[in-house]
Amino acid sequence: MGREVSDKNILDWFALRFCCVVEKYSKYAIVSGFLVISSGRARGTEDVDIIIEQLSKERFKEFHTALVAQQFVCMQSSDPRRFIPFF
Repeated sequence: MGREVSDKNILDWFALRFCCVVEKYSKYAIVSGFLVISSGRARGTEDVDIIIEQLSKERFKEFHTALVAQQFVCMQSSDPRRFIPFF
């Protein structure tokens, strides 16, 4: 199975698509493994770790809805209220 999407690999493509949504709702920083991978170094796992600022309940709901609209899937739940204890 090929892992290329045009001239970028799937992980790059995923991170760019995800960050295009995130930046509309929050400041963010990509940390950890993806930085190592994107700089050309080998790594045992391929994941993207992103830290975002704390969001209000309403802003988080908007963010979650935008991710779902872009066909991102949340493995834990499709209900945004399940992610934040103060809902």
